[in-house]
Amino acid sequence: MDDCSASQYHNKHFRKTADELGLVQRADVGTKWKKKYGFAGTELGEEAAKTYAEQIAALDKAIHATRARHLRHSHPRGRRQQGRHDGRRGRRGRHR
Repeated sequence: MDDCSASQYHNKHFRKTADELGLVQRADVGTKWKKKYGFAGTELGEEAAKTYAEQIAALDKAIHATRARHLRHSHPRGRRQQGRHDGRRGRRGRHR
């Protein structure tokens, strides 16, 4: 689907698909925003949120489970601790 221009203006094709999926334009989107971005600035409408509540809850649970596991096994700034072998860290995560 050709849903937007190079400047990210969301056109009528995007709007049609968004409407079908239950997306609504946020209430805080003003006229100036609409002229520049079209139907961007959307959120899930109440009816769609009810329709997809079970799927959203399952995805939310999976995201949190994956994120929690990732955080438990990650290293600061993506690097393994080097230099010290006693497990202590220096100032601001750096080794002294």
